[in-house]
Amino acid sequence: MSEQWREDETREDEQEVLEHKQGQKGTPAFRSKWRQDGLSSVTWAVILIWVGLVLLLENLNVLSRQAGLTGWTLILLGAGVILLLEAAVRLMLPSYRRPLAGTVILAVVLLAIGAVSGGGWARMWPIVLVIVGLVMIFRSLVRRP
Repeated sequence: MSEQWREDETREDEQEVLEHKQGQKGTPAFRSKWRQDGLSSVTWAVILIWVGLVLLLENLNVLSRQAGLTGWTLILLGAGVILLLEAAVRLMLPSYRRPLAGTVILAVVLLAIGAVSGGGWARMWPIVLVIVGLVMIFRSLVRRP
């Protein structure tokens, strides 16, 4: 019985690879693989929680506007950081790997808009240095032998 199960699993894996190579991304096997990945759902849930917390703090007048950081600035910066963290997790854990270009681009756009609205380019260059350093670290950790 276990030999039959292994053969079935092998056939399913080969079929998924073949479907992916042929570009049949709408097939049930391909869709179910992406459906099992809950990291995107968790990421967007954390972003929603972040937005709610920032708006709550702003409504309670806890956030200081003296530093030039409004609620929306913090929301954009936080969402960008959360998306970059998702990309880092996807790079470091092979079981969560998938294309990252869209996520990274969205994260950089959100960070740039947040940084510019939060005080201009004078505050942006240290953030750029931190991001470049983090990218260098992650690339060295993920580099294949």
